[in-house]
Amino acid sequence: VKVGGQPTSQAARTIEAKLSAGFVREPHVTVEVDAYRPFYILGEVTTSGQYPYVNGMAVETAVAIAAGFGPRAARDYAVLTREGKDGLVSGIV
Repeated sequence: VKVGGQPTSQAARTIEAKLSAGFVREPHVTVEVDAYRPFYILGEVTTSGQYPYVNGMAVETAVAIAAGFGPRAARDYAVLTREGKDGLVSGIV
């Protein structure tokens, strides 16, 4: 069953639908992500680099993992960049 790119709740429903089609009467499926890709933090932090991502992590947590802000850091915003359908997408948080 292909579930790549789906949220975990949708992946569970997709698997349940396949199981109920002749295999199990009332399937109940839970899907969890086993391992996340790392994140990278760059710019005015004390220790920039690659760190392990934890589900639900906030930008403030990422900065704390990178040993805090550098002396010239703008502390009132951050630029978050991620892979989107059409390439990299950036936004201010």
